[in-house]
Amino acid sequence: MQEKLPPILTSMFLTYKYRDYKDPKARVARLLKQGHLIRIKRGLYVNAMDLRNENMLGKIANALYGPSYVSFEYALRIHGLIPEDVRNVGSATMNKRRGKVFQGSGTATHAPPTGPLPK
Repeated sequence: MQEKLPPILTSMFLTYKYRDYKDPKARVARLLKQGHLIRIKRGLYVNAMDLRNENMLGKIANALYGPSYVSFEYALRIHGLIPEDVRNVGSATMNKRRGKVFQGSGTATHAPPTGPLPK
């Protein structure tokens, strides 16, 4: 793939990006087949070249369970506060219905509000 794509892409973005092609969906299918894109879920893709980035798991977690924030051990590791290698990504969300487990990469946890934030 010659052009640079963002790390996380939606089907709407890809359709717009390849709007000059006769069949934009066929172009996306070709990129998937060639391994340049990886489908995370319906309508959400990751640029395969960006998977080498150590922060990519957190970005994927935020895209899957938005609005959310990366939390727990993964955030500690990214900021260099713990020496251990962390393979699971915790996403905290205010949405109670988002308590799902992503396949092999982490969990999403409901984080109830604790009151007003300090100023």
